[in-house]
Amino acid sequence: SCFMLTAATESQSKVGRVACIANGRVRYSEARELLCASDRLCFLHQRSGWRQLDLDSLQDVGPDYDNVVLARGDHVTVRQGSRWGLLDSEGRSVLPVEYDSITLANPDFGTAPADVIANRGGLWGVAPLAGLRAVAVRYDAIQPLGGDLYAARAGVKWGVVRSGGGEVIAPRFESILALRGELLLVRSGGMLDLVTLDGRPVLQPSPPWLQRIHQF
Repeated sequence: SCFMLTAATESQSKVGRVACIANGRVRYSEARELLCASDRLCFLHQRSGWRQLDLDSLQDVGPDYDNVVLARGDHVTVRQGSRWGLLDSEGRSVLPVEYDSITLANPDFGTAPADVIANRGGLWGVAPLAGLRAVAVRYDAIQPLGGDLYAARAGVKWGVVRSGGGEVIAPRFESILALRGELLLVRSGGMLDLVTLDGRPVLQPSPPWLQRIHQF
């Protein structure tokens, strides 16, 4: 078994080393700045950047990363130059280092399924973390609405997508303001409307009191 020996710091990474016990003997890694995302995934910092620590040899291995950031629980995002990728708890590549940004939505550290929001070349996409191999980017913006639903903008119009499940409502609204249960509050034609998740208006025409309630 292995454990960290570190000095307390206020930063995400700490100064220390990893100790492993086997057959009644203790082996130590070099004393350096280190970051551990799980009991099987640690990184050591050196002049060329961050490298993964192999817990069998206690030597740093693999590619150099300019930055390593804890993403959710036992996943980490890694950066080389201006590009980001995602690794799992064993250090295996989940997403290649080719995205402009990678963030995890619903980051509740195990209490809710996580989604990955990724940007590449100015376009955005979202996909479930479970079983992830790629994120298809096709929208100009992605914003969380709640659960696995996201507002997605194509050009100047907004619609609704489900992570890993395609479009719920094709982009057609000027803006999407809120999701409450199965109802969306949207702006369309300069007016506020309530619509269902299959795109049907709830109140037709939109009443004046809806405009006043939202302003309040």
